Amino acid sequence: MTVRVAALTDVGQLREHNEDNFLVCADLAEGNWFLVETPYALSEAGTLLAVADGMGGENAGEVASALAVEAIKEFFSNLPAAPGAGGAQVTQWLRQAILFAHGRIVEHSRRNPACEGMGTTILLVWVLGPTAYVGWSGDSRCYLYRQGEGLRILSDDHSVVWELVQSGRLNEEEAESHPESHIITQSLGDSRHPPRPDVLVQPLLPHDKLLLCSDGLNGMLTSEQIGQIMGRNEPPGELCKTFIDAANRQGGEDNITVVMLEVLTGRNGGSTDPDAAAAQAAPPDFLVTKPNGTITPKTIRTLRRKPLPGAPTARQSRWLAVAGVGLVVLLLVALWTNGRGQRGSSPAVPTNRYPAEANAGNRQEVRPAAAPFILSEAKLHDVTPPLLALLDRYRNAMGRIQALREKVEREGDATTAVPEATALSGKAESLPGAAALLAVRDSAAAFDVLRRVINSRARLDRLEGGMQALDEELVLVEGRLRKIDGEEKQ
Repeated sequence: MTVRVAALTDVGQLREHNEDNFLVCADLAEGNWFLVETPYALSEAGTLLAVADGMGGENAGEVASALAVEAIKEFFSNLPAAPGAGGAQVTQWLRQAILFAHGRIVEHSRRNPACEGMGTTILLVWVLGPTAYVGWSGDSRCYLYRQGEGLRILSDDHSVVWELVQSGRLNEEEAESHPESHIITQSLGDSRHPPRPDVLVQPLLPHDKLLLCSDGLNGMLTSEQIGQIMGRNEPPGELCKTFIDAANRQGGEDNITVVMLEVLTGRNGGSTDPDAAAAQAAPPDFLVTKPNGTITPKTIRTLRRKPLPGAPTARQSRWLAVAGVGLVVLLLVALWTNGRGQRGSSPAVPTNRYPAEANAGNRQEVRPAAAPFILSEAKLHDVTPPLLALLDRYRNAMGRIQALREKVEREGDATTAVPEATALSGKAESLPGAAALLAVRDSAAAFDVLRRVINSRARLDRLEGGMQALDEELVLVEGRLRKIDGEEKQ
């Protein structure tokens, strides 16, 4: 079966940081934990997709979602070979993976009290052959779009409002605008209420499309709007971009994450999609995109297939080969003749990639792919101590402001001018990875966060600029607090 996958995530229009995470493993047998941008043949171990929507901005929701996807990756990396496993075994693995991720988040919260209360949803889709196995906890959704049938929601939200829909007290349209639509009934991370994952099995047909998303998408778009976009004859990558843009135009009130898988051919072929046919006939080396955006060559193993309809016969192939050899010989003779004519009349120069008589408009400069940005250990150790000291000052200042507010309210003293905390908190929340950074207390934890969030020079510049802005605001606030302390002593 041939498929293609795309995924995108966006912070939205109102949030300062992104608490969503997604995960794609194109081939579980090979451990290919990245996106493959071209159509590819599904291996016997299948493709795994995941979306996690972190909760608790003050308590590191983005840490919870990151822990969840890392735990899922660890669980499936250590899984026995999937081929031959029955449906009951697969669904059991999905439930175990979700509970394993839940345990990791609970353990992290226990070791880091500042993270207490964080949590995340999780949605897993494991495509094995012509079957999709879907497991979830929370309200991240899985949709199926099928030609001739339209859009269908596969997963049932674990939310108060969706329970009203299931009981018949609300319809889907009323649920979309209900004021309590954000209240969920289960998630990962609550030690007192462990998740009770649901799992379903969905057979797939050629041209089916699966959509995984956080509620930042379906909270902004109706099912009708989602179905209209899914029905377009465009590749998944373009559809993902359309979804992000549409949700942002509607307000972008939350982080938006979409992952899409399209089935191009069934187990025995049968697709007319030109990209799918090219995938079956192409050599096994493709360019793949890792989650951090870097491009690297990767070999994708494909199964032996029968010749595609319209493919040349063996006799035609031999004649094509002879003609190709002849063209190569003629080209070499022309180049040798051209080189002899230039000898002795000019110094040696690098050979042009194109013949001198070629149209200049056809020339292209070939640039090597940019190397991925890696935060050096020296820079990491330079920036972390002042960052932690800055965050300690921030917490102390915010705690002092809150104590003063409570004192003024308790004693009714309107003469005490409590420093405004809005600008101070805004400076702190503008730091890259702010929620995760504010939840850490030691260098090791800060190192982990910075390695994950500082993935470009621009992000590093933003961090250092944000630290300077926060320091300047803290100087002003701390001065006001010292003045208040002096007045209280008098």
